[in-house]
Amino acid sequence: MAFLAALVGVFKPYINGVKRSHFGIAAFVAFVLVGITSPKEPSPAKTSQVASISSSETKPDQVIAETGKAEAAKPEDASEWRYQTQKDEMRGSEEKLATVDATAPIKLDFPYGEQTGRILVRQSPKFGFDILVGVPSGQVMCNSFQDTYISVKFDDEPIQRYRCMDAADGSDNMVFIQGAKGFLARLRKSKKTVIEADFFQNGRQQMTFNTANLKWE
Repeated sequence: MAFLAALVGVFKPYINGVKRSHFGIAAFVAFVLVGITSPKEPSPAKTSQVASISSSETKPDQVIAETGKAEAAKPEDASEWRYQTQKDEMRGSEEKLATVDATAPIKLDFPYGEQTGRILVRQSPKFGFDILVGVPSGQVMCNSFQDTYISVKFDDEPIQRYRCMDAADGSDNMVFIQGAKGFLARLRKSKKTVIEADFFQNGRQQMTFNTANLKWE
C-alpha cells in the first residue's frame, strides 16, 4: 500500500506541499521493502529434490503388505514331512519314520468325530519297510481276507488302486499298503497326493496331502 501511495505521488506532484522527488524516494524504499519481506519460491532443483524424497518413502501399510508377501512365499524345498528315529535296543539299530498329515480333517460318526488323515513311511529293524495310511482313531475297511483297496491320485496322474491289509494285532485305524516300494517311488516324485479309503459306516472319504520333498533314502 505504501508503494502505491508513493507511486501516485510521483504522477501527482506537490500534494499538500510535498515534492515529486520525495514521492520517488518513498516509492523506491517501499519497493525494496516489499522485495525483502515477500516469501521466496523454492528453486526448481529443491522442489524436484523434495518430490523425489517423498516418492521414495515407504508407507507403513505398504511395508506390512510386502512383509506379508515375503512370509507367505515358501521356498522351493519346503516340506510338511516330519522325521523321527527310534532306537531298537535289542537289535542295536534304529527305526526310521516319516509322517505327513492331511491338509484338512474328515468327519466320522460317533465316537470318532473329526480325524486327520496320515501317511506313515517306516523302516524297521524288526518289520522291514512299510507304508501305512489311516487316522489316529477310526476303522479303515481294508483287510487281507477281502478284495479291498484304497484309491490314490498322485498329482495329475491317473487314479490307481492299492490293495491294503490291517495290522496283525487287529488294529484297523492304520492299514498297510501292498506294493509299498512302488508307492514310495511315486510318493517321492509327487507334490500332492489324494487318498480315498472306505471307513466303517462312513463310506469312502478323501484325504489330501502335501507330499512334496520327501527325503527318504
